Amino acid sequence: SPELADLVKHYLIIDHQVESVFTHRFFPDGHAGLVFSYADSLTRSDDRTLPATHLDSFMYGQVNRYHNLSTGKNIGLLIVVLQPWGLSLLSGIPADETTNRQLSFGDVFGKAGIYLQDSVLGCADTISRIKQIETFLLRLRQRLSHESALIKAAAELISSTNGAIPIQQ
Repeated sequence: SPELADLVKHYLIIDHQVESVFTHRFFPDGHAGLVFSYADSLTRSDDRTLPATHLDSFMYGQVNRYHNLSTGKNIGLLIVVLQPWGLSLLSGIPADETTNRQLSFGDVFGKAGIYLQDSVLGCADTISRIKQIETFLLRLRQRLSHESALIKAAAELISSTNGAIPIQQ
């Protein structure tokens, strides 16, 4: 949706059947995002010394190292890649507190986040899932404060110039 272009960079949709467990590697790209797994659950197993974490849906902050996510044989993922400032702007959580972390929708957005997750996972097709997500994001965006708009504008300026901006601006 053009209305969300200032928050959403793009969507990734992975819908596939495989013969055995498949591992996806998330690399640092400067973006946060929302992940909805509407097929087999995901397992995060970056550190062999820690037990694997099972996930259905989650939000992730910016990463500075790769993360491995394993799927079952039935892969159904819808990933909303946010602009670098998107998660912080929507959640009110400083970006440095979400770096390399996966957060539950309920922990960040309460009952509304749980409802979003359940409604997206209950949809029968990708278009319906995206409509649910966009409705949620548009509602959140309406609540943004004037200060949030200024922070977003500053982050956009820095991003558009790759950080090469005079301090006077």
